Formats: sequence, structure tokens, C-alpha cells
Amino acid sequence: MKSTICSTNNRTSKWTERIGTGGRNGAECAIGAIIFGNTNYQNKGIAYQTYRILLAYGFHILGLERIYGGCNEQNIAMIKVYAKLGYKEGVLRRNDYINGGYSDHLLFGILKEEFLEKNNVELKY
Repeated sequence: MKSTICSTNNRTSKWTERIGTGGRNGAECAIGAIIFGNTNYQNKGIAYQTYRILLAYGFHILGLERIYGGCNEQNIAMIKVYAKLGYKEGVLRRNDYINGGYSDHLLFGILKEEFLEKNNVELKY
């Protein structure tokens, strides 16, 4: 299952920009990216709240056991979001080629019980 998350223009209800992707395979799921190219949406906690909602949905509605994602080591904002949510990390060393040089790619994963404990969320069935 693959999906795309988009923002809408409130006046026209048309999709104005693609802000994320994801996919599901069995009991685990990847949240690909939530991208806010428009600086009006940055540094407002929107990515954190969006991920929190997606994680709750994934664990409660989809019955997932693990959700994972990743980012480049230079993406400090996303690293902070992953840490705040309780994700654990791993490293793919010198995996990304950006601006003429190699840098590490960080992988993050969170289990259902870790999310529930860290985020004080009670999933009701």
C-alpha cells in the first residue's frame, strides 16, 4: 500500500503541494517524507503533530508493530522530530551524496509499545 499526503488550498479544496509519502508491507510501515518547502509551515511543530497522528493511526487502525523512516544527518529538524517521538536510530555511513560530498543517512524505527509509552497515547479498540 502506498499513499501520498497533500496539503490543500482552503478556498478551492485542490491539492496545492505534495508533502509526504508512505508505504506498508505486512506488520511494518515506512513514512517516507513530510516536506514543507513553504517556510510558513516550518518550525511550527506541524511535522511532529503529523507524525504523531500517522503513528497513532498506523498502530491503532492498521495494526502495525513497527514504523520506520530515515533522513540525512544534515536534516537536524527531522532528527529532532524522530527523537521527540521516541524513535531509535541506526546509521548508513556515507550513503548520501549531497552538494559534492558523502554524508551519513540515519534510519529510525519505533515499536508500538515504545510509541505508546513515550507519547502517553492510549489506543482504544
